Amino acid sequence: MKLGQRLSEEQIQEMRGLALAGKSALQISKVVGTSPATVRSYMQKWGIDYRVDKKEGNFPPNLLAEWDKLHERYGTKK
Repeated sequence: MKLGQRLSEEQIQEMRGLALAGKSALQISKVVGTSPATVRSYMQKWGIDYRVDKKEGNFPPNLLAEWDKLHERYGTKK
């Protein structure tokens, strides 16, 4: 897609459907034919999280919850 070119309503709806299906901004941009930055701005406007590959860390959630439980008294001021 050329710089400054407008998206049609069909492209916007297709982009929204792919975003709701969990596709990344890069994948959507290849299908629709626009830049990933444009896709990200639309997803942000719609309130859809475009950061699909978020890093959670290497620790399992139950271990982190246990750690928080054991150390919660140190984080509070009395």
